[in-house]
Amino acid sequence: MNQDTMAVCELVPGLLHCAGGDGEVTVGWVYVAEEPFSVQLLVVMDTETNFALVFSRELLLCGLRQPAGLGDVVIGPGVVRGASGSLWVRFPTAWGVTVVEVPREPIATFVFATYDVVEPAHEVDHLDLDAELLALLS
Repeated sequence: MNQDTMAVCELVPGLLHCAGGDGEVTVGWVYVAEEPFSVQLLVVMDTETNFALVFSRELLLCGLRQPAGLGDVVIGPGVVRGASGSLWVRFPTAWGVTVVEVPREPIATFVFATYDVVEPAHEVDHLDLDAELLALLS
């Protein structure tokens, strides 16, 4: 990855498990330096039904190793045919509790690629706090 890159994107196949049934989806993972503490998960179900979640990069990293999260979003490693090979993300939707399951390895690669964009403990270097404060006060 180029050091000048200010974003990381990854598309992976996934499975969506919800009260309406299970189905195959495409899951996009996005990280941009301008929002250094968060990652976006984009779920593409079909041409008209898509949704996005935003949660912390640290939560995703922790969820790769063990179940993590105390709020709406909980992430953890899954088992595929007896081997650790998937990652699940559980969250509330209009359909009830929904789980997206994706292959673990490309997501681990994605997380570590985000560190090439913004190193851990250097997230605040990428924030424009003056602009954020001005926006809050106007």
